[in-house]
Amino acid sequence: MVISPREVTGSQNAQPLVQTTPEPTPATNKTNLLAYLKSPPLWLMGLFAIMSIGSSAVTTHEVSFITDMKVSETIAALARELHSV
Repeated sequence: MVISPREVTGSQNAQPLVQTTPEPTPATNKTNLLAYLKSPPLWLMGLFAIMSIGSSAVTTHEVSFITDMKVSETIAALARELHSV
């Protein structure tokens, strides 16, 4: 069954609908950079990332330092792991 445009609009003189975007409300207008930077989850993720990078850097250098003192890599890594607890 095929529906003609006349059956959909209901008359022959019907004008097409014009869709406009609604004006932004204060809740949707708050999606700017400043609002994003003020969000606590962003700061928590950033803090976690910085702590992770720092911890891995310390581990890399500390294990290298301990192995330079003629200690095996396994014992050096174990010492670092026990020290961080």
